[in-house]
Amino acid sequence: GNDLSNLRRREEALVASQEAVEIYKTLAKTRPDAFLPDLAISYGAQGKVLMALERYSDAATSFESGLKSLESHFKNYPQAFAGLWQGLKADLQESLIASGLSEAEIATRMKRWE
Repeated sequence: GNDLSNLRRREEALVASQEAVEIYKTLAKTRPDAFLPDLAISYGAQGKVLMALERYSDAATSFESGLKSLESHFKNYPQAFAGLWQGLKADLQESLIASGLSEAEIATRMKRWE
């Protein structure tokens, strides 16, 4: 009972996070300066839900999408976005480890975000 209930909530959370990503993608197309950080946050939330569902590879993809969304803001305003950037990187690394990749594969994927 409880496991099914928790699974249902996680599936509902995944749907909600996917909707948030789609909304912020649309907004970021017209006003990237205003909405790319929100898109990155939404990708991070989606990744966390995917981690809870043990979909580690999908979670890694979400965290990488969040980093891509935030990259220009982080380069231009590193102090303002350092916390979000570091959090997404840590979550990415955790998801890559959980997905069972080798240390070399993890290092290769993480190198992009140094």
